[in-house]
Amino acid sequence: MSTRFERHHRMKRYLDAFKGEGESKIFSTLWDLFYLSFLVGLAADKKTPEAEWQESMEMEREMANYSEKRFAIIATLFIKKLNKRGREVKTTIDLENELNNLVNSKNLTFNEEGFTLFNEYAYWGFEEIEKRLARNPANPATTFIAIFENISKNLDQ
Repeated sequence: MSTRFERHHRMKRYLDAFKGEGESKIFSTLWDLFYLSFLVGLAADKKTPEAEWQESMEMEREMANYSEKRFAIIATLFIKKLNKRGREVKTTIDLENELNNLVNSKNLTFNEEGFTLFNEYAYWGFEEIEKRLARNPANPATTFIAIFENISKNLDQ
């Protein structure tokens, strides 16, 4: 079980294709690509179990600064988990119990299950981007469009 954000070991190398000069660059940080990988996995509802990872690396602290968006990220994963389970939340106690399965209520961040689930979606999503959507991301705009179309297609289903 993860206790932090862990990324695919090839992600940093892949990010270089997206970095550009000036204001037109697609991604500025590794976190951008990591989060996009999570969305690809989440939209497809596919993840790579932690036990099957070839290798992972901890997200650098400055890259994993998600505090501004953490509640939106937690809510996105929480809703996906509830929808997938088909669970009906009828009381605030039910809601609190379900939320406690993903979130540490003391520091308001993911707990082990939450980090693991997020990382598993992101790991699968990155492999999908790297192997099937954009093997050679020489053109960042074309790559981003392919990824966006894939996410949209999966969300429409």
